[in-house]
Amino acid sequence: MGKRAPKLPVASAGGGEEEERPKVAITDRDWLIIEKAYGQKLSPEVRRDIREKTQEFVDRAEFEQNAELASDACDRISIIAKAASSLRSALNDGDHDADVYARTLIKKHLWKQRDAKKKEGDAIKKRRRKKDAPLRNISSGMRLLIFASQDALRELDDLKDQGFSKGEAWDRWIVRLTSIAEKHGLPWRVRKDLHWRKDSDKQSDCQSPLFRQSPFVEFVWALQKFVPDAHRRKHSRGALVAAIVSARRQNRDG
Repeated sequence: MGKRAPKLPVASAGGGEEEERPKVAITDRDWLIIEKAYGQKLSPEVRRDIREKTQEFVDRAEFEQNAELASDACDRISIIAKAASSLRSALNDGDHDADVYARTLIKKHLWKQRDAKKKEGDAIKKRRRKKDAPLRNISSGMRLLIFASQDALRELDDLKDQGFSKGEAWDRWIVRLTSIAEKHGLPWRVRKDLHWRKDSDKQSDCQSPLFRQSPFVEFVWALQKFVPDAHRRKHSRGALVAAIVSARRQNRDG
């Protein structure tokens, strides 16, 4: 598998309005379904912690899904820097009469624009204005803009490993659910050596001992049904085991 393209460390959550963001809603009846799958009775405190961490997962997954590529920001910075360089060259290059006259006319109309915006009646300001060089100031500003763009590209390169990464939110969620289970003495271990039947996912109640070997897997399988479909891991139960193990290995202290 190729290396994932770095994403930005910021993103919008889609609609933008708080009420439009997906909310995790788990009713008392839903909790009974989850508890049956887990084989454990969950206290109000545990339910609250699970729902809270699940909401955090969904929120981060929304940002993760909408995060744009860091390379797109690099492209925009490069375009700005190139445009600043081109403008600076256009302002400074050329010693022919036409070049000098063109700059003179531009400066003349720059003064008109400035005077139209704000009348200057003070004599000191007028004398100061005569010494001002608007095109030179613009050129100097473009030079600073070019330097700033170069620094921005370096900073963006340093941040490439700090942006959103596909699947990271789900991994963190698993680690936090594991921590909740450990804290409250609930089953959290997952066996990696189970042999799952191909039709295991078609079983609705999963009462066979074969399917009850890893209660935590059944718990996650049931809980995922209460998050938006776009953020679910559409594994078989066997693949879900491997995903849980991988998430814990990569971010055990999530």
